[in-house]
Amino acid sequence: MSGLAGLAGIILAVLFGRLAWHTAEVQRGNRRFWSWLLALEGLTVGVLVVLAKAASDYAGLVPGGWQELGMAAVLGWLGPRGLDALLMPWLRRKIPKEE
Repeated sequence: MSGLAGLAGIILAVLFGRLAWHTAEVQRGNRRFWSWLLALEGLTVGVLVVLAKAASDYAGLVPGGWQELGMAAVLGWLGPRGLDALLMPWLRRKIPKEE
């Protein structure tokens, strides 16, 4: 699967990942399901689709394959805050400190 079909798969995987996160927030009582925050999730999905495609290409995953879709779903579920919490400690160790 490649081209538009592969991209559609990534979009759906990220969308379902964000929907799972959003639903968990609703169940915890942190937000209502139908709100303006749901519209902002749409923007988040757009950014995460680009990030997921770039990361899967960088990792050499098969376009449209299960690994690529799994990575997209996980990135969608993590979202910006999850990626920040996951990547920043690693980046702080990798980037040399200026003195």
